[in-house]
Amino acid sequence: MKPIFYIFLFQSLLLISSYADVIGVKGSIDFDVNFDFQSEMTLTRDGLGVGVTPSSNLHVQGNALVTGDLSVGGEGGSSNLNIHGSLGFNSPATITSNTTLSDHSVYFVDSSSDHIVVTLPYAGNVIGRMLWIKKTNPSNHVMVSCEASNFFADGFSGKRLGSGHYGALRCMSSSDNTWVILNIMDCDGHQWSLDNVNLAFRVDASKSSSIQSDGSGNVSQWNDLSENGYHLTQAADNSHPETGVETMNGLNMIKGVVN
Repeated sequence: MKPIFYIFLFQSLLLISSYADVIGVKGSIDFDVNFDFQSEMTLTRDGLGVGVTPSSNLHVQGNALVTGDLSVGGEGGSSNLNIHGSLGFNSPATITSNTTLSDHSVYFVDSSSDHIVVTLPYAGNVIGRMLWIKKTNPSNHVMVSCEASNFFADGFSGKRLGSGHYGALRCMSSSDNTWVILNIMDCDGHQWSLDNVNLAFRVDASKSSSIQSDGSGNVSQWNDLSENGYHLTQAADNSHPETGVETMNGLNMIKGVVN
């Protein structure tokens, strides 16, 4: 009866190994979900690896999807991603020449040798991505530009971080295929605005209160908004420029000639 028992045991083991989901090999447990003798998941003393032999507690090769909340470094929180501790990025990419951005989130732009054009990827291909661009040298300027079919949300195709300053720009790609500027810093580290630029004079056709015109839109004076008093005037009645007849990016324009 012993030979029959041994044959039965061998056949049973062969049947089990042919249909097993889990195969133990050399101190690890390999999960063969597709029954093709290829491990889709591996458990070792180092951790659990999905698509890869793990080198940490959890090691995923490829994409990971979390449908609920994820807490790192502790428990609880009020957001989908809760980090109890510090947040870090991989080493920022350093740029020294004209470059189209790709896989990094943080870029240091060294403009010490020349002006540099940094081109953003097409927003529609990276919806939701955030980029930090930091000018690390005051020499020359850095132009943050979009591709031909790509624009910032305000309609401009580029933003400049000027020479003489350590500028920075933070932006995010939107679902309408544009880049939205979240923050832009220039002018010795202050956020750029007309209020912190020393201008001789400033006019703005979108400020209707600064335009003196008759009922037909003929402009006799365009006031200086810098408070320096350099108003633009046209005394000749037959040469008055016009307001309210043309726009650019949805903003009013002055059409004609002023003195």
